[in-house]
Amino acid sequence: MLIDIDEIIKIEFNGNEYFYALLTSKQLIYLINPKEVNIILEKNKPISQEFTIFKITTILKRWKIEKDSILTAPMADILLCAKILIVDFLKLYPLLDDYLYRININMNKKWILISKNDFFSYVFSIIYEKWNGNNRNSVTDFDSEIKLKFEIICKDLNRDYKFKDLKKWIFSTKKIILKIVGEEFHLDSERIKHLQIGQKINLLADTNNAYDTNAIAVFLEDGEQIGFLRRPVAEVLHKRFVNSDINAKIVFVNPDNKKNNRILIEVNF
Repeated sequence: MLIDIDEIIKIEFNGNEYFYALLTSKQLIYLINPKEVNIILEKNKPISQEFTIFKITTILKRWKIEKDSILTAPMADILLCAKILIVDFLKLYPLLDDYLYRININMNKKWILISKNDFFSYVFSIIYEKWNGNNRNSVTDFDSEIKLKFEIICKDLNRDYKFKDLKKWIFSTKKIILKIVGEEFHLDSERIKHLQIGQKINLLADTNNAYDTNAIAVFLEDGEQIGFLRRPVAEVLHKRFVNSDINAKIVFVNPDNKKNNRILIEVNF
């Protein structure tokens, strides 16, 4: 199998090393065991490069396996692969999909979202954070459509879960990562830059909201509002927010992202 590899990439961050084999002739990328590549790495001189993703400095090394090969993966795809790795490592599930389907090389996806909780967290963000159904109806009115989306995601990521498992997880998980939306109406880019990872926030039911009776508003501890939860998310989780003691904090901030993707929070029930 290693004989067919055109290139090996090693990404180092947070004290961990990850190796990827690139079969660019087949447009495929997959994670490999370091023990399998030690001999090859010893015989080939790598090209090293440092780069920063989400304020994490990462070292990337590339080994060309075949001297006469002109095939190589575009650096943009390699960096996307690194972002996917880091997003998965940091458990920033709502961001994963934005990177996963932008990569041009087919990727073996079995090495991401290993645990059941990680997988359901990702699926929840894809289905409910990106819900584009009729906003005038309850999202639960579309259970058959949501079930179909769930089954498509399971097939794409080679997972064997049932839709009822997701529904059970929604009402039992102790932690969930969510997007803040509508932040552009409350914060400008400079203000977003001053938000801190780990900063505590409060989630309050906005019972006087004329557009959504289930609305959940997000505030800093000093009372400054920074946005809302997505409408479908607020609807599905509303009872848990109202009836549970929760604490929440900011886990991701990037003012350069597109709107509704700039702030992520972690909610603990």
